[in-house]
Amino acid sequence: MDDAIPDGGDDEFDDDEVDLNDPDDYAAFTKRTRVEAAGHADQNRRPGGKKTQASLVRAWDVSQREWCAGALLAGEIKDKIVDEHSLLLFIRYSALRPKRDRRRNSIPDTRLGASQIKKLFFAALRLRKLQEADDRTLAAKRPAATTIVYDAVKSRMRESLKANSKVHPNAEDDQDIVANTFLQQITDEQLLRISRAFLSHRELRITVFGHLSWVCQRASGNHGDDFRSLRLAQLQPYIWLHPDKSTQVFSVLGLQNEEKAGDRWHVNGKRKPRFPNYKYLIYFQSINPVYTVFVAHRDAESCPLGALAIYLHYLLDHYRLSEKMEIDWTRNRDWRQVRVLHASAPTIPYNESCMYNLYKGTLERAKVVSRSKVHLARHLLPYKQEQMG
Repeated sequence: MDDAIPDGGDDEFDDDEVDLNDPDDYAAFTKRTRVEAAGHADQNRRPGGKKTQASLVRAWDVSQREWCAGALLAGEIKDKIVDEHSLLLFIRYSALRPKRDRRRNSIPDTRLGASQIKKLFFAALRLRKLQEADDRTLAAKRPAATTIVYDAVKSRMRESLKANSKVHPNAEDDQDIVANTFLQQITDEQLLRISRAFLSHRELRITVFGHLSWVCQRASGNHGDDFRSLRLAQLQPYIWLHPDKSTQVFSVLGLQNEEKAGDRWHVNGKRKPRFPNYKYLIYFQSINPVYTVFVAHRDAESCPLGALAIYLHYLLDHYRLSEKMEIDWTRNRDWRQVRVLHASAPTIPYNESCMYNLYKGTLERAKVVSRSKVHLARHLLPYKQEQMG
């Protein structure tokens, strides 16, 4: 067979021209159906998985001067089929090579982490799945995921964990946690400009939402999309006990989580079995729930409780949520679906693109250059915690 990587489709013939009674045409038809199904499954993955898969495909592309091209030139492998031998070589290569920056330049004195080695291994198995769909005899002739391969992955992951946990022997101090991050260039003055820029929007709702999101993210260190998915009912007053076991601190408890896109069949907003007469919609499932305790900050511009007070004043006194939704606060059904950051309707979550544009515009007004936008604030807590009130 041709050792080119299947692309998930075959345009050699149309269905109208296939004679399903002919054995050769029927075999070609089943092969095309199998390859298309394997390729279609990969299109429904989350963006991060697609990015890792693209990196693996690039490594197996001869024209990209990556691992596969070098191994073919050295005679270590004979083709681009993902089998036991090529997997063992690729795992060793991935475990020993240094990390790369966004421009794919090697970063000296670094090694890939254990999780990245595992991701690349399973990405290679996905590539093998496409190859098996193209040639069903590969499973018997050239096995891939054998016990030897899995043991090699686990041993390389353990080596990576040990190597990355050790400090360089010539280092006089621990590794700099600020190095190679945006905090290496950002200053306290720039952070202050960002906070002021969030308060300088012309539209009142955007000002309140932006200030609340920025301040609460800085206090919690969570992703921006975590806070965007928060419901009003998931903010509760709470008495937090200080680590000294005696001081009681008033706080607000927030149940935050990440939202990942999924799919279900819906009728009138409710999940239903999959039947042809039902409408197909995208839904969001919550993963990685975490409780965040928001406490007062000595700086009013950085205080999450102050930002929540401004938000509630806007929501109840200016926006008049109770009158617009005719809420009976004694009935949970009337208000439990209200989002903290909402779109045109209080029950519709704030759009992800709108959140990104809000942060992007704010950083431009503050004249701060950063690749991180919505996730910018989550990096602050580990490095700036000593400045918290």
